[in-house]
Amino acid sequence: MTAPEKGRWYWFKNWLHYHWVYLVIAAVVLWVGISWLANALHWGETLPDYQIAYVGKSALPEDTAHAIEAAFAQYGEDLNGDRIVSVKLNQYVSDTEDVENASTYALAAQMQFLADMNAEESYFLLLDDPVHFQLDYQALANWDGTPPGDNDYTAAGKTVPWADCPVLAGYDLGTYQTTVLGTTVTGSSAELVNGLFLGRRAFYEGPTNEKAAFAREGAQRLWNILTEGATP
Repeated sequence: MTAPEKGRWYWFKNWLHYHWVYLVIAAVVLWVGISWLANALHWGETLPDYQIAYVGKSALPEDTAHAIEAAFAQYGEDLNGDRIVSVKLNQYVSDTEDVENASTYALAAQMQFLADMNAEESYFLLLDDPVHFQLDYQALANWDGTPPGDNDYTAAGKTVPWADCPVLAGYDLGTYQTTVLGTTVTGSSAELVNGLFLGRRAFYEGPTNEKAAFAREGAQRLWNILTEGATP
């Protein structure tokens, strides 16, 4: 390798060392923009009948996520006409082992979640900390489905613990297996989920079209089934 080539490589590595965080942010912004455009134009595969936004510090294991989707699907209906009931859990996780750049990862998760809400993807919310969630987003609906008041940033009366929801608590979530720092870890999915809180998103405006209205109505019917016998 010639000297000029070494010099260019050195300066590139040096520049990357100080600017990689900005590249991550730019990539997230680009991803959010593409995702929004894809949803607006309905690119790709058929959207799930229902979507759930999990907002928490730690990611749920894949086995647990699939079990949650199955629990919802058991009581759902085919809303998109593909003859199956499909549910998708979207995870927006802020925690990271990279302490130095924790705020950057948290910002990326927030941007992804806001894009989800803007595109009306997730109707159901699964939260590990509804109090701080409502302070940050004011996205939780009241128990009756109405949006909170302008100055209402409380989570009181808007969510129910999974364990206190008879329909969901009675569903066997099974076990999970995941890898943490190279070590295989197994456990009960119920133990992870019972401490989470179920709520639904607030809509501050009416549906923009008949399809959106149909999706909201279908999600509300499922909400009524899943929260039967539950008290916020």
